[in-house]
Amino acid sequence: FNGQNEVMVGKVIKGIRKEVIIQSKMQVHPREKGRKLKSAEVAKKIKRMMQSSLEKSLKALQTDYIDIMLIHGASDVDIINNETVMEFLQLAKKKGQIRAYGFSSHTNQVELLKAANKTNFYEVIMVPYNHKGSYVHMLSGQYKEWDQPALEVEMRKAYKNKVGIVGMKTCSGGPYSPDGKGKPSYKEALKWVLKHEYIQTTAVAMGNMKEIKEDVMAMI
Repeated sequence: FNGQNEVMVGKVIKGIRKEVIIQSKMQVHPREKGRKLKSAEVAKKIKRMMQSSLEKSLKALQTDYIDIMLIHGASDVDIINNETVMEFLQLAKKKGQIRAYGFSSHTNQVELLKAANKTNFYEVIMVPYNHKGSYVHMLSGQYKEWDQPALEVEMRKAYKNKVGIVGMKTCSGGPYSPDGKGKPSYKEALKWVLKHEYIQTTAVAMGNMKEIKEDVMAMI
């Protein structure tokens, strides 16, 4: 919604803040790569970037804490393993500004999960997951796919490490039929994702009240 998502949510939750769990994201996309990411100058840049993003989110949401803060669109292992990034998240949690931290990813998610499973640092990880193992982005039309078996191996490891896995693009693989005979539906596509124990919750795109009701029924 033209960058106003947090503002809209902030207005809606006013007065009921303690009754909801808010997950938001911060931008951590320095241009520098490799060794440059470890320099003192880039560390300061990353810290400023993260601090600015966090402050803007808190202000827009009209709250003094965010339940889950994710690094938005992570694709590089060097970013999620960066000392400055990890230290900032730990400090923000210690201050009470965030209660849990993690990252979201649209690409390279298998390698990112492997790295996360080695450090066991991140508490929440959000990745695309559906019955098809691929999706077409509803806005850009961009096609993405992944190694489904390899992704599931890493998600199981993360689950054993008590990491919360959020599945996204759950219906972007198209409708699904559990027996291959009945009429495929998005409800069944969502149920397919939710049946896996390593999925704690999902981010489902909903365009109208009918879709909201259908998604809720899939979770009962």
